[in-house]
Amino acid sequence: MELDLMLEGARREVAAMRKEITRLLEQLGRRAIRMGASPAVHAMYRDELQTYLSEYAKLLKVPQ
Repeated sequence: MELDLMLEGARREVAAMRKEITRLLEQLGRRAIRMGASPAVHAMYRDELQTYLSEYAKLLKVPQ
């Protein structure tokens, strides 16, 4: 039972972190593009990081 509570807490944390990381990535991307970075390069790195986050969330069975 205690393990279930810990796992549920971890799931909530991962879900919250995903939202925050996504928000920060979008903010960073807008800033980088304004400074001359390539939107395509930003999108590539953003998508790669989102893939890692999704895989981690799957391990903890976090709802998408």
